[in-house]
Amino acid sequence: MKVWVLIIDHRHGTDVTVHASKLEADAIMYAYCDKWWEREYPDEPRPDDSKLVARYWERQSDQGEESYLLEEREINDLQFPPILITENPYGVKPGFYTRPDIVRLLKLHAASVLAVRLIAKAIGGE
Repeated sequence: MKVWVLIIDHRHGTDVTVHASKLEADAIMYAYCDKWWEREYPDEPRPDDSKLVARYWERQSDQGEESYLLEEREINDLQFPPILITENPYGVKPGFYTRPDIVRLLKLHAASVLAVRLIAKAIGGE
């Protein structure tokens, strides 16, 4: 199963979201840039919709304050044994999980980079 992972690093933390399609991830990216354009650049006119995302990240790159990563990742079939999530301080309920459970966990805890890392480590990822 392939998913799109969007990671946005900003001055208040890191947002991690997991999406079933690139189109869905692009929509979240657009919404983020649209939401923050006026707050970040109040003296600059907002670009047309077709140029908003590219211009926002170009400006952020110049300032070096925010960055993003959007990439497609493979979630391999998890058959034997179920994945064990151990006691942790990240709010991920300990226990054994199957592949569909892991996908639900990733979506549930997408806002917590540390929780996502814990889950990824449990399934043998990064």
